[in-house]
Amino acid sequence: MKQVRDLDSQCTRAEFFRNLPSAVNNRPFEVIDNYVIVYDKDRTVNITVHDEPLRKLGSLELPMEKIKFEFDGYSDAAADEFMKTYREHNMRCGGG
Repeated sequence: MKQVRDLDSQCTRAEFFRNLPSAVNNRPFEVIDNYVIVYDKDRTVNITVHDEPLRKLGSLELPMEKIKFEFDGYSDAAADEFMKTYREHNMRCGGG
């Protein structure tokens, strides 16, 4: 069974892709439009990035991305570990 995680990230699409190599721990990946496939030996993580409307915080307008992670071949614990590493590398980008 695939493990699925959803994440709202306060960043632009450009920031997401700029941070992606370190966020996936320099694993090889392929980008097709708003879809990313991360290769991890015999497992994969399929990431879908979707632009969300700007969020307003007082006078600030914050760019948002909805990110969906689908883990193929990962246990629940392994998917959680991947997400922990991902979040640590994206704290600056507002992901959490």
